[in-house]
Amino acid sequence: MEGSSSATFTDASITYNVATNGAGIYASGSVALSFLDSTLGYNTYQKTIDGTTMYGQTRYLAYYSNGYHYYTSYSYAGGLWASSGSTLDMDGSTVIGNVGYSGYGGLYLVGTTASFSDTKFYGNTASSNGGGIYASSSTLTISNTIFNGNRASSYGGGIYATSSTLKIWMCTFVSNSGSSGGGLFTSAGTTNLNRTTFSSNSATYGSGYYMNGGTTAMASHVFSSNSGTLGYRDMHRASGTLTIEMGCPINKYNFGRDLLDCYDCSSIYYPKDLSFDECEAWSALEYVGTQDELESAIMFDRTVELTADVSLNHAVAILGFESLTGVVIDGANYTVIGCCTTLLLAYP
Repeated sequence: MEGSSSATFTDASITYNVATNGAGIYASGSVALSFLDSTLGYNTYQKTIDGTTMYGQTRYLAYYSNGYHYYTSYSYAGGLWASSGSTLDMDGSTVIGNVGYSGYGGLYLVGTTASFSDTKFYGNTASSNGGGIYASSSTLTISNTIFNGNRASSYGGGIYATSSTLKIWMCTFVSNSGSSGGGLFTSAGTTNLNRTTFSSNSATYGSGYYMNGGTTAMASHVFSSNSGTLGYRDMHRASGTLTIEMGCPINKYNFGRDLLDCYDCSSIYYPKDLSFDECEAWSALEYVGTQDELESAIMFDRTVELTADVSLNHAVAILGFESLTGVVIDGANYTVIGCCTTLLLAYP
């Protein structure tokens, strides 16, 4: 599809197609696409050279002109190619098993405005960047969407985005992989992450999220069980401006639990779990008897009263504070380094 045109797919299945660019769908130049409760799956690219059909095997096409040999490179999208001012809307749909042997996996978006809601990206594969989505100079709004088991040989198993604007809300990145940015990789641009979970993703650096420049704001995030290089398993901030907030409603607070495994994120400790569901109203006195309760209870100007001795089997992280380790016992007073507050931990 090219030029000013539009197409709407409802309860459709676009599967097992083979083409050069955008095996499932190709759209360029102010094309408006809409998917509702549809599936885009198991598509791959092909190229025919000298009568031989190749499936992702050829990186360069050679040709002869005016006495010279020329080589032209190809980059292909397995599922959908959208560019040059196109728009894309996906709601309740599935992008599954698409393969870009010499390029990008599920969706290839350049100069595109796209929105995704209640959509699933499963098992898409890219030989370069962007297993689930590759986005360049695009605007993406993504909500209630799952990226599961997508792979990229280079960057961004779930999503690779460069010079783009991303708004990601209530999404899950799980079991995605890449060399860097197993779940999400952003380069330049602006990213807003709210109430999003990164779990069991893998990469050498930034298994959950790799940030390379630009501006990122995160709130109510959860990182868990990501694997990779120690210090970079949850996230890696190579460059750029990063802000982290609780994301709680007014008059509710969550100072988080566990330490975010991101050596370059900040000079202070941040929690890896700032789940929105853990936001609670503030109270001056809190009773605790377990480590989880202690992690939820500690905040500014609050007295924590122990109902039992608490053995800290991992560090307690308080947003903006240093971490606490050791055993909290009867009658102990602890001063939190870097803050003005003394925490009175008293066993009744």
